[in-house]
Amino acid sequence: MFYSIFQSLSSVTLAGLGCFLIFVSPRLQGRLRLQQALIGFVFGVLTIVLTSNAYVMQDVGGPIDANAGPLIFAGYLGGPIGAAIAASLVTIARVQFGGPFVAMGLYVLFGFILSGLLVARLRPPRPWPMPPSNAIGFLVLGFVFF
Repeated sequence: MFYSIFQSLSSVTLAGLGCFLIFVSPRLQGRLRLQQALIGFVFGVLTIVLTSNAYVMQDVGGPIDANAGPLIFAGYLGGPIGAAIAASLVTIARVQFGGPFVAMGLYVLFGFILSGLLVARLRPPRPWPMPPSNAIGFLVLGFVFF
């Protein structure tokens, strides 16, 4: 279990580094669609890593993982393009790993992505490095809801 937590934290750190590089790269400045696609890819790959490393509850066989945050931010920071890429990657991973709760798991994972998209519509992200501070509360609300 400790190894799983350490790997999850390492993965989230690498995703944060990837997003930082996407936002500050001079070659990506002004190329919003490419930035959104790369953000969706970064968070989608992170979700695959976290899904492959999920702790499975023995009683019911359901996985416990840390996919909520990356998927919410894939929708919030990646917009529709990043959300679509992350949703595609998470669908492939979730179906591949299987288990008794695939359909319900996909519903919840898509809910996280959609909550990020909804908050992006209500409280659009500002250009780096000034995200709106009140958006975090709405993102947490979406997490709690799903």
